Amino acid sequence: MIGTIVGGIAIVVLTACFPQDRIAFLAGLALWGAACALVAAILRNFLALAAQLAGVTAAIIAANELGATGGVNGEAFTLAVTRCTEICIGIVCAGIVLSEPILAAQIAGWPPGSHPSRLRSSVGSPPPWHWLGLNLWRRSRYAKS
Repeated sequence: MIGTIVGGIAIVVLTACFPQDRIAFLAGLALWGAACALVAAILRNFLALAAQLAGVTAAIIAANELGATGGVNGEAFTLAVTRCTEICIGIVCAGIVLSEPILAAQIAGWPPGSHPSRLRSSVGSPPPWHWLGLNLWRRSRYAKS
């Protein structure tokens, strides 16, 4: 989420710096993407992902911003706010959906760390990631022996 917001801010600033110069705008966008790739290569885990998302978000907004004649159309702020809002809503919704079995376990009063097979979704079946983890665990046992 932070990388998306940083990328949105960066493209708004880049658009404000080069409102009429398409070549300088694209060169600045290329430098921003290179800087994000460098930072992503230096950092690890979620920080690297945030740097990658900052570059990708800037490129997506810039692609929407360039008009039919190739010039900047001045909708950078609106596009950046829309893109960042959509991503943030998606992250919050995914968090709510994925936390549903955990919340159900807490409401039912099960102790922390209950076996995942006891966690049921609202439709009554074990969560899909439980089956994935179980299959990976079984395959790892066969690979070790």
